[in-house]
Amino acid sequence: MESIDNVLELNLSSSSEFETADDLSSSSYSSKTQGSIAFMTSKLLAALDQCKLSDRDAVHLIISTAETLFNNISKLIINRLNIRRERLFFRERTANEILKILNSWIKIV
Repeated sequence: MESIDNVLELNLSSSSEFETADDLSSSSYSSKTQGSIAFMTSKLLAALDQCKLSDRDAVHLIISTAETLFNNISKLIINRLNIRRERLFFRERTANEILKILNSWIKIV
């Protein structure tokens, strides 16, 4: 993930406390290790597109969900550029499938 410099993030466990970038570096947000597990499915990508979430908002949602479901998310590939790349690939693949279906219908008629 991109480095977090001098950014304050709201600690949702207690609304009166804030975490600085130094506090986040020791948590699962550490940018020192890169994940190796790609987990984006076509169903997840379709849901992100259907809800019209930006890539940045999708990262926040996926990180929060992954942290809730798993203890260690450091092995997961979660960053804005990867999500953007996967979404573009998904859209291109879906468009090609639709074109194949339409072309087969046109040949029948």
